[in-house]
Amino acid sequence: MLHVYRNEVTDWVIAESPEDATKVWEESCGDDYSEDDHGAWVVEPDDAVITMADDWDDTKTTKTTKTCAEWAAEGRGFLCSTEY
Repeated sequence: MLHVYRNEVTDWVIAESPEDATKVWEESCGDDYSEDDHGAWVVEPDDAVITMADDWDDTKTTKTTKTCAEWAAEGRGFLCSTEY
């Protein structure tokens, strides 16, 4: 089952487990994940509501709000990073 995971630097991914979250992050970022630099993955409750800026909007003014369960239903992948 997929869930939304986040780390201490507010990277958000949809994955099956903390180990899978690391794989998703590495696939998306093209780098090795370091827990020392980014922190451990924490699963968000399915009923938690989060708002993400739409990636296609360079100004990040277009936002979408959903529950974590709704985000997870979209499939495995990288949601957002504060590095953008």
